[in-house]
Amino acid sequence: MSVCADFPAGIDASTNHGVSVNLNIIGSLSIDTWVKLRQPIQNGRSYIYIRDTAGGSGYEVAITRNNIVAGKNTLTFIKGGVALVDSSVDIVNGTPVHIAITWNSVTKDIIFYRNGVAVQTINEANAILDSAGKISYICFPFANSSINGCIFHLNIYNRILSLAEVNYNMNHPNNAIRNGRQLGVSQESWVGGVWKDLSPNAYDGTPTGVVLGSGNNLAGRNVSL
Repeated sequence: MSVCADFPAGIDASTNHGVSVNLNIIGSLSIDTWVKLRQPIQNGRSYIYIRDTAGGSGYEVAITRNNIVAGKNTLTFIKGGVALVDSSVDIVNGTPVHIAITWNSVTKDIIFYRNGVAVQTINEANAILDSAGKISYICFPFANSSINGCIFHLNIYNRILSLAEVNYNMNHPNNAIRNGRQLGVSQESWVGGVWKDLSPNAYDGTPTGVVLGSGNNLAGRNVSL
């Protein structure tokens, strides 16, 4: 079934992917996702993915709402308890957008991608702190921090994706690159009421408050790299 996972504002909407040991990444990593936002919530930050709801470790991807410029939203990468890195990369409401973030633990560069283009690089030297035993969520299990929109797919890697690989995943979201993938869900991996993890780890997501809408059939399928 091809669906959009809709995480509405005002309710505790998320998918819980468990303690997921292999997502306790402290070295280089990459995250890519297709999203379609409504207006992010009023308190300023809407979370696409979070490792460790208690804070103090792990990593998070969020959209930050600009409360001065109406409709302006920017992409944020968070090293829990260490650094909040706000980019200037605009994420437009009401249309599907491909987002990717890579963190290089050697060079300390965070690269923010939008629709297959490396828009901004920010150097941030702090390490990602160990988050062993913490839960991974797509979206945030608290109503005031919902993504308020649809997530069509999401992948997390324990390595840096190249520009070519980011573009491949953007164009083939239902058949993403497998090398290094530690979590992978797509608009076609909803099975039996859970969001099935397509990585070898099988970190299937248990949904709460998620509304399943029609999928967009974002792209076709080619052999995965």
